[in-house]
Amino acid sequence: MESQLPTAADTNITSRRGVTLIQERVEREGWIFRRQDTGDTDFGIDAEMEIVEKNKVTGHLFKGQIKSSDGVEWKNDQAVVSVKVSTYNLWRDIPLPTILFLADTSSRGIYWTPALAHHPSPGRSSLSIRFEQSSNLQHGIAPLSEYLGSWFSVNKSDVVFDEVPYFYGVFEELRPDIDHYDVGSEMGEDEDGKLRLFYHHVLRLRLHLGFRNDEIPNLADWYAREAATWQSMGVLSWTIFSELMKFVTPYYEEAIARLSERLSHVEYTAENYQIKNLIKKLQGGFANVYITDERSQDKRFQREFEAKLRKAGAVEYSYFDK
Repeated sequence: MESQLPTAADTNITSRRGVTLIQERVEREGWIFRRQDTGDTDFGIDAEMEIVEKNKVTGHLFKGQIKSSDGVEWKNDQAVVSVKVSTYNLWRDIPLPTILFLADTSSRGIYWTPALAHHPSPGRSSLSIRFEQSSNLQHGIAPLSEYLGSWFSVNKSDVVFDEVPYFYGVFEELRPDIDHYDVGSEMGEDEDGKLRLFYHHVLRLRLHLGFRNDEIPNLADWYAREAATWQSMGVLSWTIFSELMKFVTPYYEEAIARLSERLSHVEYTAENYQIKNLIKKLQGGFANVYITDERSQDKRFQREFEAKLRKAGAVEYSYFDK
């Protein structure tokens, strides 16, 4: 008499093989792969990966959702996978890039696409994810690496700090308007737009400097107060603007003070000279340091850059790419 033992579904076996296939591929590049799938659950994230460059960890993490098939069906060089909108919402809200992988356990092909390159139609409970046959990681990981590098370059802390001179200028434009206009009169759309950008910058700057924001209202809270107070739609009144600025200014100045302290012993570079000039000015000193980016003298960089402009039809004056 045969014993009754647990069985494994074919789909579960294929799924695990697909995860292993991708793990082998990224680890071949020296990247770190951490499984996050737990048994048969499917919450939309199967793995977390970390980019490693020349045996040095970068701290650049991204999430992976892995779909597996024992033989992918292609039509017009595309394969389609359906996912729940709730899963898409999770990818959208994760503060890290999420990459979708399609693993063919038969051919060992691995195809990828950014999660947010897709968008659900209104009212639908699922959406179609399209993979291009040309996106096979087995043919090279460089396109994925370049995409992730671009994502991290625009989301690193230094980018937030680089924005400080501009947004401090916006702050100086807005501050004189505190308590300046008649009660209840509305801001113009341009001023309201600048205020929105400035407010989000304050919150991001504080977080990148290690401050908490739990005592600071969300921007939407101010517009809710506006609607309740003046029944206004779309823009703030100058009255609520004044309240907002009085409230947030000490938090902003606290962030600027910490940034000043952090940069006080840092040498001037092409990347930080503008913010260091601003800090020097705020401290009552005089600074007019200008440092040229070393790439301005790199003929190869300039030729490649001009070639990129030429390809886009954007060259106004041909100097390097002749």
